[in-house]
Amino acid sequence: MAGRSNRRRHASWAAAGLLGVCLAVFVAGAGAADPENVFSGNWTTNTGSVSFRVVSAAEGSAALVADGGRACSSPTVYYRGTYSDPGPRTGEVVGCTVGGPTHLVGRYVGDASTDKGSAGDIDIVFISPSSFNGTYTQVSSESQLLPYVGSFTSHFAGDGCCPGATTTTGTGTTSTPATTETTPPPGGPAQVFNLSVDSVFPVTG
Repeated sequence: MAGRSNRRRHASWAAAGLLGVCLAVFVAGAGAADPENVFSGNWTTNTGSVSFRVVSAAEGSAALVADGGRACSSPTVYYRGTYSDPGPRTGEVVGCTVGGPTHLVGRYVGDASTDKGSAGDIDIVFISPSSFNGTYTQVSSESQLLPYVGSFTSHFAGDGCCPGATTTTGTGTTSTPATTETTPPPGGPAQVFNLSVDSVFPVTG
C-alpha cells in the first residue's frame, strides 16, 4: 500500500508539472492571437510610422468628417492616431472599419507646423498576425493610389486593443473593460487540454 501511495504521489507531481507546461503553451498561444481591435498600437510603415487607438463613435465620426472623410455605417470601430514621416512630418490619421474588423478606411491630415497642406485617404487591410497592406492618396493627386504597408511593433496604454485583457506596456499596465467576444490565435481555436493524473501516468499494482 505504501509503495502504491508513493507511485501515485510521484505521478501526481509529474502530471502537475506536465499540466503546467501545457498551460504555459496554451497561454503563450493565446497571447499570440490577433487582438480584438487589430489596428490598435504602434506600427512601422513604408512612409515612417503610425499609431492607432480605439475611440468612441462620436469622437471618431466627428474627427473623420472634420478631416474631410465620411462616417462609417454601424457596426464599425473608429480609430484615431498620429503618423510620423521623415523630416519629421507629422499629422493626424482617423479611420473606421468597413465590412468587418480587418478593413480600415479613413483620412490623414498633416500638422500645420510640420506637414502643412498634406492630406489624403487611407485604405488598409490587416493581415494576420501582425501587418497591414493597402493604399493612400495625396492631396496633389487624389486619384493616384500609393502603396501603404505596415508592421506591428507594440501596444501602448489606452490603445484599446484587447477588451477584457490586461496589456503590459512600457508605461505600465492597463486593463480595459471586458467583453464576451474573443479572437482565436492564428491557425484556429486554442487547444484546451484536459489532463488527469491517472490518464497521463496510470498507476497499476
